[in-house]
Amino acid sequence: MSVIVENPKGEVVLYTKGADSIILERINQEKNPETVVTMKYLSEFADEGLRTLLVASRKMTKNQYENWAQRYLDAATAVENKQEKMEALQDEIEVDLQIIGATAIEDKLQDEVGPTIAFLKKCGIKVWVLTGDKIETAINIGFSCQLLTKELKRIIVDGKGKEEVDKSIVEAQKKVEKRKTELTGDLKLALIVSGDALIECLKEPMSAELMKIADLCEAVICCRVAPKQKADVVTLVR
Repeated sequence: MSVIVENPKGEVVLYTKGADSIILERINQEKNPETVVTMKYLSEFADEGLRTLLVASRKMTKNQYENWAQRYLDAATAVENKQEKMEALQDEIEVDLQIIGATAIEDKLQDEVGPTIAFLKKCGIKVWVLTGDKIETAINIGFSCQLLTKELKRIIVDGKGKEEVDKSIVEAQKKVEKRKTELTGDLKLALIVSGDALIECLKEPMSAELMKIADLCEAVICCRVAPKQKADVVTLVR
């Protein structure tokens, strides 16, 4: 999410906030020598179950902004492929960013969320959580809402690109088979899927393999899920 403003000095500045996985792809490495330190803090915040965001900015000339703004207006009023054109221009302007800092907030659950989820699981209902949080934060929240327990063996599917995700799926299948030899009946498994992996896992034939694993798990958490992906996951499960 970004906003472009003109500050009191007459400078045009873009301010943006977002998940670290998104912002880090758009920063200028030379302008951000303290990225490693910032990410260390983010990791510590996530371990405490806090929801984190990176905040960044970019200065531009008025000519740069005016040229972009006109093209964005044209895209916003386009008859065909409006959304695609707008997203392409958003990606174009959200580059060469400089990190300002990080935020971390406690997102408390509503009353009785944990006991309710525990009761649903006891009734044999499998629960899926689709969240925008990173894996570490999502796991901590999973424990706080009683979706995850120490008895559940966590299987993580992660990776970028088809080859990495396919390898991760194969490793997950091996862990499931090993669990079958160790236990009879309830396998007590929980599946965690990263946002990068989910991009590939929603495509055939990988989606079918993912569902075979998910079908054997008591709980599933999909992390870094975009709104469109949430709809796609629901469609896949149905």
